Amino acid sequence: MNERIIRRAAQAFEYNQPELELLTSGLIHNTYKVTEGDKAIVLQQINTAVFTEPQKIVSNYKILFDHLNKKTSFRIPEPVQTTTGDFLYTDDGGRIWRATQFIPNSYIENSNMPPEQAYKAAHCFGAFSNALADLDTQSIETVIPGFHNLIWRYEQFENALPKAISERLARAKTIIEGLQSRKWLVEFYNALKTNPEFRLRIMHHDCKVSNILFDVKTKNPICPIDLDTVMPGYFFSDIGDLVRSVAGNVSETAPHVDSLQIRKPYYDALISGYLAGLGNSFTQTETQFIHHAGLLMIYMQCLRFTTDYLSGDVYYKVAYPEQNFHRSNNQFHLLLRLEAFLADRISEHPLR
Repeated sequence: MNERIIRRAAQAFEYNQPELELLTSGLIHNTYKVTEGDKAIVLQQINTAVFTEPQKIVSNYKILFDHLNKKTSFRIPEPVQTTTGDFLYTDDGGRIWRATQFIPNSYIENSNMPPEQAYKAAHCFGAFSNALADLDTQSIETVIPGFHNLIWRYEQFENALPKAISERLARAKTIIEGLQSRKWLVEFYNALKTNPEFRLRIMHHDCKVSNILFDVKTKNPICPIDLDTVMPGYFFSDIGDLVRSVAGNVSETAPHVDSLQIRKPYYDALISGYLAGLGNSFTQTETQFIHHAGLLMIYMQCLRFTTDYLSGDVYYKVAYPEQNFHRSNNQFHLLLRLEAFLADRISEHPLR
């Protein structure tokens, strides 16, 4: 992006002679560290193609900040106002910007972290949910409707089947049949929505280790970041996404699955860390079905990759024609491995 545009945005937040540094950890927004003297902020251009109502994400963030600021054990970066007292700035090109305070002496863990750090990350996300357990879910607006709605994701998958070209249908035949034969997970999701023991909660909805700031000196978590998807949801979303993104030994972008396996030390660290961070926030029933969380989220992500592959790669960016197939195949085999790993811990139709 043109540096002049970024500098003008920084000036809107009272940084008149800024030093600029591109932060590359985010995949959605354009994000920069802006420094002037001994002060610094994180400046973001909001991706309005994904977040079509930017006011909602800053409104939600302010509510989260005010609520968590009352709890001395848990803080998130403070939102920064513009020179006109707003929390959003619209530049001459219609681009929308927001800013938060930069937290010094912080870093983001990489995928090679040991299980002990995976425990800490899961504990941090659990503690985050615990800290929000007394916040009214109706106070937080839904920024992406249907984001983790498994019923809707399955409908999208079914709708893509008759429209897909024959070559892609044939290539994905095993995955398609595997997803259809596991529709019990959709039924499980449907049942939990009407069961009062599964409560609607404020969840992060994008639980990756890269969405946590760690302290450089202590190596302990400071707080979760990338809070734009924080909205009402169900018990499986956050720990399920951690299992999906951490428990396997290869990333979701790896095209080869022969060596894919579930790493028991990491899986156990994620579950125990998350539950420890939650305290007593979950109901007994939610805790009882904690091992279904990873299955639900991996299945949902496999549905999404498969749907996009069958639809002609219209949602996820691809670097080569078969990338969405490889992503889908990766998640399908991760699901198979997790099913085998959990064979003695779950029953297939627990809510029937």
